[in-house]
Amino acid sequence: MPNVSIGQILTESQLMLCVQLYSTLGIGAVGRITSEVMEPNIDTISEKAGQPCDPRYLAYACVHAIGATH
Repeated sequence: MPNVSIGQILTESQLMLCVQLYSTLGIGAVGRITSEVMEPNIDTISEKAGQPCDPRYLAYACVHAIGATH
């Protein structure tokens, strides 16, 4: 399993949307990040990650990463 960072699999605009949602909703942003960022882009994200990815797991990982920096 390859090691990749969130910044390697999401675009800058996708990351900014995640940050905005987290800033507004906190941990409650997971559902919105899943539906608005991860699910619509899961094929591209999985390709960049080099393996199939779970949208909800990625949303939790994203919220965790953002929470660690804010």
